[in-house]
Amino acid sequence: GTPDAPAELVAVCGVPDDAGHATTARIDFFLLQQQADAVTAVARAHMDGFGSIGDVADIGVRRFGPRLYGFIVEDGFTGQGITIGNTSVVLPDGDSFKVAATLRSSLDNLGAMAGCAERDDCAPDAAYDLSFELDVDDRDAGAVGWPLRVREHGDACGHRVDRMHPVPFDAGTGTWTVPASLQREGCD
Repeated sequence: GTPDAPAELVAVCGVPDDAGHATTARIDFFLLQQQADAVTAVARAHMDGFGSIGDVADIGVRRFGPRLYGFIVEDGFTGQGITIGNTSVVLPDGDSFKVAATLRSSLDNLGAMAGCAERDDCAPDAAYDLSFELDVDDRDAGAVGWPLRVREHGDACGHRVDRMHPVPFDAGTGTWTVPASLQREGCD
């Protein structure tokens, strides 16, 4: 570690044997600190609510406040021609970890639209193909946790979309207050 980040975050991902389409990944999260002559896991958690086919798309470490670090877990699921991508923020919480926010990273029904186009029964303006880009607003050096900004862009049911969503950090709960618009499953 360093003075600004006196610990190391480690994630170990595992794919269950015989994982099927709806099988989530297994991830073990660790917060490691140097204590005397040994490295100790001061926080740990086994979580299995991410991904499909037993895997996640990506996992990484990111800074969310002047002294707040956590994991970004990217995962998703496709069913009946609809694909939903998610970004989850996982933070240390005492001697464990918690999911502090979950929001969309992508949302589309392109597979469903291809099927209805073949049958020639698509509803007008029913297609959507949206991306959500997460950014951390690190301008407040004194904040415990920084707010998030999410840029939503793409096409949604006949309309071009390009808008920003603020996602405030609640220092009392150690979570972000994610608006319903960033957890939806369709156009609006």
